[in-house]
Amino acid sequence: MTHLPATARSHHETHDSWNFAARGETPTQRLDRNYAELLQEIRVAQTGVQLLLAFLLSLAFTPRFGALGEFDRGAFVASLVLGAAATALLIAPA
Repeated sequence: MTHLPATARSHHETHDSWNFAARGETPTQRLDRNYAELLQEIRVAQTGVQLLLAFLLSLAFTPRFGALGEFDRGAFVASLVLGAAATALLIAPA
């Protein structure tokens, strides 16, 4: 923590002291808890992105998909690729 300015260091140390006194939690335990909570939030977001990707995949099998113009198909493909990339990135940490 020596790389922090003195005011930030004292605030950080005060926060750690309060956290230990109020919750009985060390800084390492707090980081572990924050990491677990972040992973849980990613799992929730992952479900939403997977549903969006499934919806996008099902659109290609509808009868009106053939009537789309070149721009609309390009937008669809871009959305599909970005949705697949988002799904992959959200699955990776979990």
